[in-house]
Amino acid sequence: MNSRPDRDVLILGGGVIGLACAWYLLAAGRAVTVLDQGAVGCGSSHGNCGTLTPSHAMPLAAPGTIGSALRWLLRPAAPLRIKPSLDPALLRWLLAFARRCNWRDAARGAAAKLPLLELSRRLIEDLVREQQLDCEFSTPGTLNVYRDARGFAHACREHERMADHLPRYEVLDGAAAVAREPALRPGVAGAFFNPGDACLRPDRYVAELARIVRARGGVIEEGVRVERIEREGRRVARVVTARGTFTAAEIVLALGAWSPQFAGALDLRLPIQPGKGYSITWARPRLCPRVPLSLKEPSVCVTSWGSGYRLGSTM
Repeated sequence: MNSRPDRDVLILGGGVIGLACAWYLLAAGRAVTVLDQGAVGCGSSHGNCGTLTPSHAMPLAAPGTIGSALRWLLRPAAPLRIKPSLDPALLRWLLAFARRCNWRDAARGAAAKLPLLELSRRLIEDLVREQQLDCEFSTPGTLNVYRDARGFAHACREHERMADHLPRYEVLDGAAAVAREPALRPGVAGAFFNPGDACLRPDRYVAELARIVRARGGVIEEGVRVERIEREGRRVARVVTARGTFTAAEIVLALGAWSPQFAGALDLRLPIQPGKGYSITWARPRLCPRVPLSLKEPSVCVTSWGSGYRLGSTM
């Protein structure tokens, strides 16, 4: 954003968000350069479970979350661990999160999230179909599965209370859940089937996004770590990286968990705290789920594609 930029649009971050922004900007006639500190899509855009879930409209900040989190902190194998820290930004974030754990804010959050999730789900399918992206996209829906009867009953009450802010879902008892997904072991208390959800293989989706961005004339530079963003007055003057300085007419910040580190230079306050997730991918086993699963008690997501099978953690 200086008087003589050497690029039109500079996108910082080559994950799914940065590459999608690059594609739509190129379609609008802009010239685009993407910078990524590693290989494109090598971070969270690579290792997630690839589910596209408007069903996740319910915010994580909801009544009961604090109690569950405190109990989890005492279990070494629990899905949530917060490293002890005196980080003021983290403490402010945790306090703000705790204040939102009520039904009024949960309803407001779900009402805001659902249209965005549904739009994202629709745009991704349109892009996959129109550009023939080879990423194993499918629309099997998803299943949220409970083994604990009390937990399932509690979730049923939550769904009923929030029904106006959730997409269509089906409540299944244990037998119906196993009939819908034979890979489940006996003993399931119940499940919610979300027919509007979809899935894809995320690493292949990001690779395909990079392919069509390059094919349309976009430039992707990998191994370029941003060190700082410098300003002159109220305008961004330059982006300094480990491989030189870049200037552009406009800059898109798509750095994910690293965004707050650079937002201060832009007078932005981004209340983002990173969460570390985990996944492991195997060859597809003989008995494999047909529908992506969210196993609620251990907070584990299970997704299968023709080319593989992935387990991932969720918070």
